[in-house]
Amino acid sequence: FEKNAITSELNFNNYLLNKLEDNSYYFKDFDRFKQYELDLFLLNQKTSKYDWNNILTKTPSIKYPFDVGLTIEGTLSQTLSNKDKYSINLSSIANGIKLSEKIDNKNNFVFENIIAIDSASFYISLLNNKSEYESIKLHSKISNNRNKFLKPLPILKTRCENKVFSSSEEFNLDFPYSVNTNILREVVLTEKVVEKLEYTKHYYNRTGAKGYKIDENKAATYIDILGFLQAHGYSVSNIGGNVSISNITAGNSFGKGTSISFFIDDVPIGSLDFLSNMSLYDIDEIYLNKRGFGTGMTAPNGTIRMYTKIKVGRIKTEVINSKSITIKDGFQKEKPFKNPIYSYYENQAFKKYGTINWIPSIYTDDNGDFEFKIPTLGQKSILLNIQGIDNEGNFYYENIEIEVN
Repeated sequence: FEKNAITSELNFNNYLLNKLEDNSYYFKDFDRFKQYELDLFLLNQKTSKYDWNNILTKTPSIKYPFDVGLTIEGTLSQTLSNKDKYSINLSSIANGIKLSEKIDNKNNFVFENIIAIDSASFYISLLNNKSEYESIKLHSKISNNRNKFLKPLPILKTRCENKVFSSSEEFNLDFPYSVNTNILREVVLTEKVVEKLEYTKHYYNRTGAKGYKIDENKAATYIDILGFLQAHGYSVSNIGGNVSISNITAGNSFGKGTSISFFIDDVPIGSLDFLSNMSLYDIDEIYLNKRGFGTGMTAPNGTIRMYTKIKVGRIKTEVINSKSITIKDGFQKEKPFKNPIYSYYENQAFKKYGTINWIPSIYTDDNGDFEFKIPTLGQKSILLNIQGIDNEGNFYYENIEIEVN
């Protein structure tokens, strides 16, 4: 990180052909003398990536709209008597987004600069001036999500340099096994995980229901909610956005047909069309009751109950009257850092190249304070490399060594 610090890469190397290599020298214990040296380095640059006159006098053109977010736009296919009394809402639980836009004279609406996670579901709703959800018919699309590079992207070939090692300890920089360890060809660890369900006591008549906790692994396994239900024994039909779900194992004397009763956050749902392409990332738990035990004549063919991760007010009206759209080729979801589990942490290789933890973003409170947790692997001290940018565009770079108690 010394050679690729945020201060040198964005403040200097972003504009220079001859990179500022020794970042740590210039910005560690920065003083007037080092500022003088840095000025000399910049003044002796014969060429740069950009024309400084253009930088100072011209506004940059946006060549990669994807970098500033996606665009979600649509057209209402229904007649509104007074468009000024209506607005279009765009919401997504997974992305934490809830926006509102007006409808123009041609029944069009546009949401720009949307930072949307790939495969996430968005819901488009029509609201009147009383903030009530109304039935909506529309055609929608996503743009700025498939941009190509304007110039060919060079693939640089790396070549390891020859190095002469001064000692056998320096040469042996692999990660050795600990002493008295039996090396096996393959080790298979099995563990029976008991899923902790929070809503088992949330509703009555749960006899015969099987609950599923939807974590990230389950959400990534299935394409969407319909795929999850189909994999768990339900007959699913999705034709042109018209969704129907039936219980193929149902068969009782209470009623005809095999249709099931559907609930979201304990609210009964009539139309299932909103389930089309709905992501599992929005769901916390699902309970499947295929036999209908304990539900009486209200649900003779069984029930499906889903509980969302984030409760949104008025979910009954919003779900029924909203149209869903699934993001394709969106932004990659931020994944938590996972450190490899090494067998030994005291050798020179880990001390020189090992990374204990990486936190992509930390937000401070109103006083500028923040806290974080990292694992300890037997080190007596830990080197923290802090790099970042604040809301005003200021860069931060600092190395802090902390003693471990």
